[in-house]
Amino acid sequence: MPEKNNLSEILSSAEKIPFLKSLIVVQDGELLAGKYLHGGGPDQLIDIKSISKSILSAVLGIAIGQGYITGIDQKIMDFLPEYLKHDTDPRVQDIAIRHLVTMTSGFGVKESARAYQQLYDSSDWIGHILGLPIKSNPGDEFNYLSFNAHILSAIIARSTGMSTLAYANQVWDKNYGYGYLWWIKRFDHDNDIPFALGHGGQRIAFIPNANAVIVAQADPSVSISASHQQHRAIDAFLFGDVASYLLKQNG
Repeated sequence: MPEKNNLSEILSSAEKIPFLKSLIVVQDGELLAGKYLHGGGPDQLIDIKSISKSILSAVLGIAIGQGYITGIDQKIMDFLPEYLKHDTDPRVQDIAIRHLVTMTSGFGVKESARAYQQLYDSSDWIGHILGLPIKSNPGDEFNYLSFNAHILSAIIARSTGMSTLAYANQVWDKNYGYGYLWWIKRFDHDNDIPFALGHGGQRIAFIPNANAVIVAQADPSVSISASHQQHRAIDAFLFGDVASYLLKQNG
């Protein structure tokens, strides 16, 4: 595939990605590109899916920095003591925030539509999750499970005394940072690109060595298999074309 030599040429190729709805490129605080495609628009709300996990992690860091939470080694039951029942698996008391953000809580359920439906049918989501069977000791095994983020949100709400959304809105324009629940793209030996990922191709990518941010939104209402295809196409475009161009220009 021939290399694209300028940003306008690169951005024009975004038109060929039928499920891409919007693209924003910011560098050095300046908006380089803002495109809406294939029915996307500034007033259209798109479910960002698991990007919310990465944002939640940043909000957690702010809450720790402001003293609401001691740190990631604090136990989750410090915040949710009323959920400790006589028949609760005692290993729940060993789960720390660290285990939530590293997806090693030990809960023995797989990410699935069935698991979500059981959660939705519950009148108490926190109680439902904490009552799930524990398969492994906290910290022993990785198991990608969105329920960990639900518990993390409850902890932020309990510790700050306001909803996670209200707290995030209060602090987001004043603080920022990323850590756990972010993915890393090893671009080359000099460039690691942290990025948030959501079902269907949602992306927020930071390119530190180019002082740039790329945001992409795509159609989220697709099957898991279609989502994987969209992920590959979005990543080829964002990392292979856009990020590559920005890094070369900055180099």
